[in-house]
Amino acid sequence: MNCRFVGISGESAALGVGFLIRERRRKPIYTSLNPGSIIFIDGDLDPLEIYRDKPLGEASTLGYGTLIPIPITPIV
Repeated sequence: MNCRFVGISGESAALGVGFLIRERRRKPIYTSLNPGSIIFIDGDLDPLEIYRDKPLGEASTLGYGTLIPIPITPIV
């Protein structure tokens, strides 16, 4: 994406994705943002494309990583 990270408002948590029985080891643990957290970015982005086509992060296949873009216009 063509954007710039500005900041985060919210909390993160550890997300364990399970155990591999055959290999007798844990799957990776990822950092996830808790529901209600906000990521501020700046750039030319299509909000519909982000919501529908661009899940974020390693755990997006588990249902995490859904972005709901809210365009904010700067106060002049």
